[in-house]
Amino acid sequence: MSEWLWQWSVNVPLTRSTWCHHCDGKGATLMPRMGVADGEPIPTAQMQECRTCGGTGRLPGVQVPA
Repeated sequence: MSEWLWQWSVNVPLTRSTWCHHCDGKGATLMPRMGVADGEPIPTAQMQECRTCGGTGRLPGVQVPA
């Protein structure tokens, strides 16, 4: 299982953790990031990631740098 998790983690775009650090958990960014203005809705994929991590910068089962 750990091998699968590692392999899956390697394929996770680094932008996921970045988005998580800059979202409010409701699909809105807290500050400008990657061309998205403060408070603007962000693309669906990133919005889902933000909701998943709840703004903690961590996705379930995946350890990312703080």
